[in-house]
Amino acid sequence: MQALDALRRRTAGWSEPAGGNSIWLGLTSLICLTGLWKVVGQPISADVAWFLHVAQRVLDGARLYVDVIEINPPLVAWLSMPAVIVEKVSGLSQTTGPVTIDFVRSLNSSASKARKSSLFQ
Repeated sequence: MQALDALRRRTAGWSEPAGGNSIWLGLTSLICLTGLWKVVGQPISADVAWFLHVAQRVLDGARLYVDVIEINPPLVAWLSMPAVIVEKVSGLSQTTGPVTIDFVRSLNSSASKARKSSLFQ
């Protein structure tokens, strides 16, 4: 807490541009959208394809480590499940689903950072 107070005192005279948080959120969104545009439609790696296959099998009722041979911890399958669910619900291709999920996670992280940076205003 002392470090945070010291940082607040040190940055007390700094001025923020009007709408500072929204500017950074907008720039981050623009960067994420540019990355999304570049990646959509590109082939996915064999590892990602396997993780998506495992997640799809588990969502269809297969038991992890019994019906599906997997050497990774279960978190890998669990983190791949939202991409498979998005693909099933929205009709997106399997290559677009994971990228869309990563895009949403990036925006969520940026929004969280923007909210937390309001401590210094």
